[in-house]
Amino acid sequence: MSAFPAYTAFALTIASEVPLPELPRVTSEPDVEVHIGDVTERLTPGDALQVVIDTAGVHGWIPTVGAFEVTAGRRITLAPLPNVDERSLRLAIVGPLLGVILSQRGKFVLHASTVVLRTFGRR
Repeated sequence: MSAFPAYTAFALTIASEVPLPELPRVTSEPDVEVHIGDVTERLTPGDALQVVIDTAGVHGWIPTVGAFEVTAGRRITLAPLPNVDERSLRLAIVGPLLGVILSQRGKFVLHASTVVLRTFGRR
């Protein structure tokens, strides 16, 4: 059992060092772990999102958050900026970084805002 609180989202159990109060808490074993720590390679900080995909995983830079690394569909490591806004940090985890986890697990990730349902011949 992880030392960090566990949450559920996207049919995953996520143990997170970063509190994720927007998500429901659970007590099951985690599928994914979120940690604060050093990442393997820090990209040059800048004003643009940077993402590198290689055999080790996905790592990069989010301008308002800091550096990240996502590996094996199981682990997110963040090296946040000093005084990072907690909401920005949580948004990065629950949005794009869990999207990378799902992709690494072979799931097709599509944001619902890109889906249009049309019914023809019905009113």
